[in-house]
Amino acid sequence: MSDLVFNFTGYSIPWSFRSFLLKPVIRRITSNLIPSSSILRADFNFSFSATLFYSLVVHPLQDA
Repeated sequence: MSDLVFNFTGYSIPWSFRSFLLKPVIRRITSNLIPSSSILRADFNFSFSATLFYSLVVHPLQDA
């Protein structure tokens, strides 16, 4: 998944860098929704949220 590159306002941002930027935000959201007792659960919440974000937001924008 680290080799995916998204076009965002004309700039190519690697997925690893974008996930690095989004990880604290998504982790804060998921920790408010789901109390995370471990880092493993927080990483699972992040990967699920990132996949959901990609399938709902980025993928339709790429198809347009």
